Amino acid sequence: MVGRTRFCIHPAEWVATVPHVGGTKDADVAKILALQPDLVVADKDENPLATVQALQEAGVEVLWSEIDGVQDAADFLRTLGTRCGVAAAGGRLAGEVEAALGEVTKRTAGAGTGPVPVFCPIWYDPWMTFDRTAYPHAMLEAVGLRNVFGDHAGPKYFQVTAQEVAASQAAWTLLPTEPYPFHKRRDAVATSALGAAGQEGQVVEIDGEALTWFGVRTASGLRELAKIRASLGGPPIR
Repeated sequence: MVGRTRFCIHPAEWVATVPHVGGTKDADVAKILALQPDLVVADKDENPLATVQALQEAGVEVLWSEIDGVQDAADFLRTLGTRCGVAAAGGRLAGEVEAALGEVTKRTAGAGTGPVPVFCPIWYDPWMTFDRTAYPHAMLEAVGLRNVFGDHAGPKYFQVTAQEVAASQAAWTLLPTEPYPFHKRRDAVATSALGAAGQEGQVVEIDGEALTWFGVRTASGLRELAKIRASLGGPPIR
């Protein structure tokens, strides 16, 4: 491991020894090339096409992931493990994801209460969320949480108004700790205009890593989100 983005933070004691090359959107191609990597791992949602193309044109192999579902995350772990010469480790981690998916899916099906409609933003001012083609949608769906904007037509990630949320069937608002740090700015985030889903008692903070970090975080993320789903019970009576 010769380089990382500044958002690669785990495990902290080890990652601190690895130089960073910028952020996910503004990685410094010259710094990456100076490190002479055999392989660069990038993601289509996180890293610009121009960065990937510049690296490829310079002769660097790029493994560019496109993770839209939970199974995609498992498959990617196998691919990454094989490419890095640790196929057994990649297969083991992929198996853990698939086992967790089976576990939470079975639990959701056995609950008999149906999916709980939720609004899950990824940004504030403006409010932004995601449709059914996004990885976090798949994570919510797996544990029995229904993204009320899943059927939105257009870009995968998009802006919504408080009025649109209020008019939706959302019973709860889930505020992840990233990419927007809702947990640090909760007092400044106005949810009251979101209708029933934004009222006191209907807003829950969740772990953003559990929701959006695919790969080795997927299995534990599914279990954490399943606990959130269990804590919500059924949708409130309106």
